Amino acid sequence: MILSNDTLNILDSLAAMGYFVEVIDNKGYYIYCSDNIDYETGNAQDLVGQYILDVFNLTEETSVLLETIRTGKPQRDIFLRYRTKSTGMDLYWLYNSFPIVINGNIEGAIAVYKAVQAIKNTMQEYDSINKDSNKLGNITPKKKGLFSFEDIICRNDKILNAIELSKKIAKRDSSVLLTGETGTGKELFAQSIHNYSPKRDKPFVAVNCAAIPENLLESILFGTSKGAYTGAVEKQGLFEESSEGTIYLDELQALNPDMQAKLLRVLETKKIRRVGSTKEISINTRVISSMNINPLEYIAAGKMKADLFYRLAVITIDIPPLRSRKDDIPLLVKSFIDSANQSLGMNIISCTEEVFEIFDRYSWPGNVRELKHVIEYAANMMNEDARYISSADLPPRFSLTGDCKCYNTNSIMQRKQYPIGDYKIIHQQALDEFNDSFNKEYLKMALDKFNGNISQTALAINISRQHLHELINKYEIK
Repeated sequence: MILSNDTLNILDSLAAMGYFVEVIDNKGYYIYCSDNIDYETGNAQDLVGQYILDVFNLTEETSVLLETIRTGKPQRDIFLRYRTKSTGMDLYWLYNSFPIVINGNIEGAIAVYKAVQAIKNTMQEYDSINKDSNKLGNITPKKKGLFSFEDIICRNDKILNAIELSKKIAKRDSSVLLTGETGTGKELFAQSIHNYSPKRDKPFVAVNCAAIPENLLESILFGTSKGAYTGAVEKQGLFEESSEGTIYLDELQALNPDMQAKLLRVLETKKIRRVGSTKEISINTRVISSMNINPLEYIAAGKMKADLFYRLAVITIDIPPLRSRKDDIPLLVKSFIDSANQSLGMNIISCTEEVFEIFDRYSWPGNVRELKHVIEYAANMMNEDARYISSADLPPRFSLTGDCKCYNTNSIMQRKQYPIGDYKIIHQQALDEFNDSFNKEYLKMALDKFNGNISQTALAINISRQHLHELINKYEIK
């Protein structure tokens, strides 16, 4: 079978629109492959002339194109997964195939398909359109690769209120401080605020203050001047890179007093000075920062300058921990299972009722991040033919929760009479006291379970040895 020039032009046009196109004759040999095809088995030119079953890990029963030739029926919107032989990577396609009929005879078949990820990316771009805009000319897609509020999975009132407040202040330029425990999604909120703001098409730069050595942090934030030190070159810092956009300072509590003073000066003057330079550079950067500890306690302990706090926390948004929004767990579980199905090539439906009961009793010290880890762990542990995550698939640390005593709030902290006063302050005080009591009892129980072995305990509760040592010292656990 020979394809006419007009037919080839049509097929090439489909490829130019982002589709992959294959054509085989009635014996199963490739006679056309679009130029955008580049598999581990070869590119478009390599495939032409080869038998389809010699090229791919398929059979006559699993090849959609051969099925189309055999039945003469089109196959529409077929979801296909193909695992590459060399890398073991799973590729997902939305596949369509149609018979080529000439004078009543089936002379071949054509496949037109697209990568599922490309379709998802298109939908994400569509979903990110500013819903407040009524005119098409004003539509601006979200910054590629960043989260938006639509990505926050929830139905709990506390986090819905946090989203509404975030949307309200996103349109303005005031500094925002996000507070919440590790794993609650503070950076997700930071990115969403940026994407909802007038600066959405400007840079978003994130920096983890705790991950950068103190002696490097100043040059990374403010840049360097040539000759400032041996080997120094003229280089922008992150504040300059994010000028007109947003900089996100994560784990703000890691800044030492000297760095806090320099940051305060930048916030007050809106000017930075590169290390080793006397020249001041004006910036127009919005600052979003976050802390995983109570900022007021940090200030009271003399570890943070109050005037810096007032500059950074014009608006403070508290992201609730997962234990206080457990009604979101089924939604989050579904989302994480969908991701696991996609990345691992599985077909998990949900969790058993027993698992959901365990999740409801668990206090989730690692918050949403821990839940995601648990689902991915379970997906790797469960049998391939299983469709529901069972308690046997959960990480070892869940064996600690057998009688669930450590998650009974009444067993951790006896009832206490609180003074009548500012609700937010008293509420935060209660949460802090609960957090202290929980950590002391939970960590002591976990250490006892493993006879004080730091490595085994850290592995069981999914934190680093260093973090466990810090918690033991902080809560004076014997």
